[in-house]
Amino acid sequence: MILIKNGEVHVGNGEVYNNCDVLIDKDKIVKVEKNIEVKSDFEVIDATNKVVFPGFIDTMNSWGAKGPAWGDDDLGEHTDPIAPHLNSVYAFDHDAMNFQSVYEYGVTSFGFSPSIYNVIGGKSCVFKTYGHNPYNMLIKEDVAMVASVSSSAKSIYRNKKMCPMTKLGIYALLKQALIDAKNYRIDGEYNSKNAELKRVIDKELQLFINCTTKADIDSINLLLKEFDLDVVLTGAYCITDSDNYSFKKVVLGNLTDSMLTYNYKMDIEAINKMINKGALFS
Repeated sequence: MILIKNGEVHVGNGEVYNNCDVLIDKDKIVKVEKNIEVKSDFEVIDATNKVVFPGFIDTMNSWGAKGPAWGDDDLGEHTDPIAPHLNSVYAFDHDAMNFQSVYEYGVTSFGFSPSIYNVIGGKSCVFKTYGHNPYNMLIKEDVAMVASVSSSAKSIYRNKKMCPMTKLGIYALLKQALIDAKNYRIDGEYNSKNAELKRVIDKELQLFINCTTKADIDSINLLLKEFDLDVVLTGAYCITDSDNYSFKKVVLGNLTDSMLTYNYKMDIEAINKMINKGALFS
């Protein structure tokens, strides 16, 4: 057992306990309270005047797919803009993950996401950030289907002279893929793309949609009115408080990258209003 004593403990839901103890049994936190009795077999860590956090979770990233020295990219399958049958679990490289050592900064797990350069990029999963076997590090497979209506997709396929070269193409492909999945019958001829997207239609999988601008967010809000889906907006830096939005789950994106101009367009006051109305933000 490990006992962390007298720390400023943040429990992860906004609550903070001062001069509090945390008792850990192997890989589980079993107690968070003041004045836990010290026993002879405890390893005691004095956290006086220190801050104690649970492990941080990165909602969506591509760590572990770039090779041990970032010399590769196994999530960028840019041969087909509609690729729901791709499974990111097979792209994870534990050596590449350990090379980045993000666990040293307190990030203990993360959502491993396929490329946002496809309109539908495939399924994401969740891994631990430390380990020596990728499938011992795997926490959960098939977490969400990842899609994108941002400019990333058209930038890739424009050079290939194939759809989508414009926003028109992006939304047309996404809508048709969802319609095909909605009409797909599992007792008919098997289609791997439709079979995976049918799980989104049936709400077995969340649909993560990357949409960085307000125009993207407004457009996807309009398109999705035809479908009853469990949607999470990702990279949604320009989200605003609108009664027209049905979105209740939002991943803002990397707020520390000063090179992203979208960061400067965030409306923190509007985000706070949405949180007060029950929306979940990461």
